[in-house]
Order: sequence, then structure tokens, then C-alpha cells
Amino acid sequence: MIQDLFRPTPYQPRPLAARGVLAAPGGWRLKLYDIAYDALPLDEARFAIGVDGALAGLPQPALTAQRPGVGALIRHAGRGMDYLVLVYWDNDNECLVRVWVRDENGWRAARAESFCVWDLQVIWHEREVCVRHLLVDTPDMDGYLADTL
Repeated sequence: MIQDLFRPTPYQPRPLAARGVLAAPGGWRLKLYDIAYDALPLDEARFAIGVDGALAGLPQPALTAQRPGVGALIRHAGRGMDYLVLVYWDNDNECLVRVWVRDENGWRAARAESFCVWDLQVIWHEREVCVRHLLVDTPDMDGYLADTL
């Protein structure tokens, strides 16, 4: 039976914290979130090189008629691997996602890796905040940035 084969690790909430707004190249403003398998605060030095690489790939310019120049960056100290999940808004109403991982060779763009249920909690919140603050008659980027999980 399938029930005898599938044995997931039961879900447990992980520590999650909003860490303010990160100014990124070209005028981007990103909410910074930390998630940890075990405990916060994260070892920021461990994520620094990966964050620099993630931010370098953001499209320029940050602000256009179809791009509000805002999003979020999740630093996730997972069980066995570190992740960076970059989400930003573009093409009017699309959430673009880029994932980086740190393995034994350092930081790299994800190949087959993905984001997990804990990252999805943040991404869902960002979707709701986008609808509330950005996809309205008078977009409010500051309101979006202030509305954190």
C-alpha cells in the first residue's frame, strides 16, 4: 500500500524572522527573511557571498512601468543545506523566483533543487501583500515593504 511506502518527516514550524529591507543594486528594495531548521539568528557570514550573487542577477532597471522594484529574499538554513530564495515582482503581476544553494563547493544557482513548504509560507504572504499594496489603483511600494510576515 502507498501508506506503507510514504513516510515523511512530520511538519514542524521553523523559526522565521523578518529582518528589514535590503537595498539591492539598481534601486531594488527587498524584504529580508530568515528561516532556520534549528535556531535563529543565522550565521550571516555564511550567506553573504550567496546573497551578493543572488542580487547581481536582478533585472535592471528595478523600476519600470511593469516592474515595481520590490520583492523578498529568504535566507534559509535548512537541514543539511543552505538556501536563498529570491522572489520579485515583474511583468505587472508575476512573481519571479530564483533559488541558490550552498553545497560543499560553495554557492551556486539551483539546478534541480527547489524551495520548500517553509519558504512557501513567505511566498504566499508576499502574494497576499502584492495584491493588497501593488495591484491597486495607486500602488504603495512602501506599504508593501512594511507589510511583513
